[in-house]
This record gives sequence, structure tokens and C-alpha cells, in this order.
Amino acid sequence: MSAQADRPATPDVVVITSSRDPDARFVARAVRRHGGTVFSWHTDEISADQSLGLEVGADRASAVVRTPQGTLDLLDPSHGVRSVWLRRMALPRLPAAIHPDDAAFAEAENQALLRAIFQCAFPGALWVNGWAAGRRAEAKLVQLLEARRVGLTLPPTLISNDRADIESFMARRAEGQTLYKPFNFKEWTLGDGQRRTAFANRVTCANLPSAPLQRANPGIFQQFVDKRFDARLVLFGSTCIAAAIHGNGSVDWRHASRMGRSRVEPLDAPSTVVHKCLQMMRSLAIAYASFDFVVDHDGQYHFLELNEAGQFLWLEEVCPDLPLADGFARFLIHGDLGFDAAAGASTDRVTLDSVLARA
Repeated sequence: MSAQADRPATPDVVVITSSRDPDARFVARAVRRHGGTVFSWHTDEISADQSLGLEVGADRASAVVRTPQGTLDLLDPSHGVRSVWLRRMALPRLPAAIHPDDAAFAEAENQALLRAIFQCAFPGALWVNGWAAGRRAEAKLVQLLEARRVGLTLPPTLISNDRADIESFMARRAEGQTLYKPFNFKEWTLGDGQRRTAFANRVTCANLPSAPLQRANPGIFQQFVDKRFDARLVLFGSTCIAAAIHGNGSVDWRHASRMGRSRVEPLDAPSTVVHKCLQMMRSLAIAYASFDFVVDHDGQYHFLELNEAGQFLWLEEVCPDLPLADGFARFLIHGDLGFDAAAGASTDRVTLDSVLARA
């Protein structure tokens, strides 16, 4: 390690992410444009050019990470870090010297270490989002129950692996008015090289697998909502930046987006909906989330899900009027759940275009 790397770092913001993540890189640049300091910890590079040492004893407790960017004690209560953005946990890329039979063991050991660190590091800083809170918030059933509790409107939903239950749920709706959604985003590469993606789609009983296969494949089934548009509400601190997504009639706007057929524009979301989203976030103990709604032809917002660690800068990329890079960077610098980007907005907004121009 160089002398530069051995000097203690005292950043305003710590970003924990992968070295390949563009959102983390661009937000870090926006933070610096606002005069803040950033320590970017790329956990996928732990086994390459980093060292990590934890020591716990009667007289001290430390967890020192040394990277080419600098040195930081993750347990130092006087660190001065205002916020920690846990953008995503990336497991270290294992060196070729590790035998294939040992790779699974090494990955499990690294995962256990990182999970432990994330639940203890940077005492007093605002985590966006904390590891344990984030895992709870990403659970679909937890989201639905919390949305119901705070009074958000949501489509009738069944989560099941029982074909008879699913058929009964569908029978209470008109033909083709049931939507299937997977729990996780998934892509397949077929034998002929073509790629397929599991998007939300309408289903009928004829589309269901056999009962034994259905038991092995639980799914989310919802009442289809005839929508006017989709709404994505990005909330951090006490800020909401909302966008209307027009998917050209697609059931799942992500499919239309991939085909170049979607359109994004700024949206003034109802304050009652925003307030309930903030209630959900406080209950889930998270500081950032992207909420997905469908808005019907009567203007009613129907909650679908939230993503506690989703990408959001793509919205500003396609709709520059959405001040996401600027607002989120200032939020991290402040490290305050009460932060309202609109209240502190200034004429020197850092745009995503200006950050990209420095790439």
C-alpha cells in the first residue's frame, strides 16, 4: 500500500457497491460537485487489492479496510461519516488460485463477513438502507401488509403454490383479468442463444403449470388494473420525486422500455399517497425506496411494490427534468431523514448530464 492509501479517510459519505455499478459512480461524482467527500468501497475487489482486518478485545474494537482510495476504520465512533449508501453487496471476485471445490466455501465466508460488518459499521451514520431493514423491506408479503396497514390501495393479491387456490382466485375475476408476477427479476438464455425475461403478464387457468409443477413454483397473482399510466415514486429522506411512465399499452412497462416504446415525464403525485409511502418507509426503517404504482382512469393509485435498492438515475437520463442525481447527492451529504430536496434546491443543480460529461 502507498503512503496515500495509508492516510485515514474522513469522508462525508461512504458508498458500498460494486466497482461496475454506474449509479454509484455517478452519485459519488454529484456528491463531490456539491463539495462533499466520498469513500467508495468496492466490496467485489476485497480479494484483489484490499485488506480487511477486524479486532475485538477488552480495550479496543476496530474493523479497518485498506483500499487504494484510503484507509477507514468502520467501527470508529468518531468517524464523522454522515451517511452510508449500501447500494448493493457485491461478493469478492475470487482469484484463479482458489480451487473450484473451495469456491462455494470462500463465497459463503465472505458473505458472512460482509453481512456482519454491515450490521455494525459506522455507528451514528444514516444508512441508506441498513442491511437487516433492507432485507425485510424487499420481502413482497411484508410490503403488501405494510401498504394495507397505512391505507394504500392495492389490487387483491394471492401468493400461492397451490393450483386449486390459484384457479379459485382467477374464477372470481373475468377471463384474462389476473396478473402473474415472479418474486424476482430473472432472465434465461435458451439453447439457441435467445434471451427471455420474466415480466408481469396476464394469465388464465390454461397458462398454469400442472399441480406438481405449480407446487414447486410459487407465484404472485393479482387483479389486473386497467391503467392510464404507471407511476414510479422515488423517495429519500422526506423527498419525493415522481415520474409517470407511459408504456404504450404494455402490461409491464419494463418490456415497453426495452423495446424503446416507453415515455417518462415528471409527475405531481398526490400528497396523501406520498405521506403513506413515507409512513411505510419509517415503519420499515428504510431511508430510500422506489415505489411502483399503476394509476387507473379515475386517477386512483394502486400500490404494486417497492424496491429498496433499485436503480433510479435512468429516469433522469430519459427525462432530464427529474432532479434525481442532485437531490439524492445532497441527501447523502446531509445524512438526515428530514431532508427535503425541494426546500434546499438552488440554481446550481448538478444534473446527470453534467456528471456524465465528466466520465
